Amino acid sequence: MFRIIGGVHQYSPKLKYLWTREVSGNFFCPFFLGNHETIGDCMVRIILGVIVGFCVWSILWIGGNQILSIISPGWYGAQEIAVQQALASKTPYTGADTTILLMHLALSVVVSLVSGFIAALVAGENKRTTFWLGIALVLFGIMVTIIGWNYLPAWYYFVFLILLIPVTIAGGKLRKIG
Repeated sequence: MFRIIGGVHQYSPKLKYLWTREVSGNFFCPFFLGNHETIGDCMVRIILGVIVGFCVWSILWIGGNQILSIISPGWYGAQEIAVQQALASKTPYTGADTTILLMHLALSVVVSLVSGFIAALVAGENKRTTFWLGIALVLFGIMVTIIGWNYLPAWYYFVFLILLIPVTIAGGKLRKIG
């Protein structure tokens, strides 16, 4: 017979975090401390967390850029418009301001922290959800990088993509489970 001690399913120290079958036939998901859910329920919560986290990331990223464009239309907003026009006309853009690119990276860090936290909150666990959210963001980021490779410096894309997974995971760790 299996027992739950302190919210963690334990039978022996070696099996502490393994998926195990309860006497009732239901599976215990170790990420939902104290809850007896099926593997399907656990997976649904993780997938929902990734979807919500991705949506939160997108809304905060677009909203953050819009707010910065409104606050500084002559500087930040002007560069955003210039990059959009270069993308639309498929002409090279060489006027990237390093300060604005660093602001983008800082915004990305904040947005990734918040989206990782929200994803962990929705899923009820902070390991798999934030990792898969980070993977989804990197895959989408790679697509954006391919589209805009000729418009911004390569260092910006590399730093942006490299930060996504660890910062999203860090955001999830801000939410303590149990």
